[in-house]
Amino acid sequence: MHMKLFNSKGLPLLAMSLDNRSDNWLNLSAIARYFDVPRSTFLQRVNDYGWESALAHYEQHRKIKLKH
Repeated sequence: MHMKLFNSKGLPLLAMSLDNRSDNWLNLSAIARYFDVPRSTFLQRVNDYGWESALAHYEQHRKIKLKH
């Protein structure tokens, strides 16, 4: 199975292949909830800066929120 995610402009954000036996689904809504940001904001950050940069950015913000 192929999964593709697109931004509001129709540009691809993420494309991945999953075999039918795999339960390693990427739950983007859960990731956005973990970082306490709207899903669309999270995906826009991924679109603008890349997957790893977006994760690092929101993880840094999450840690700052936890300290306060």
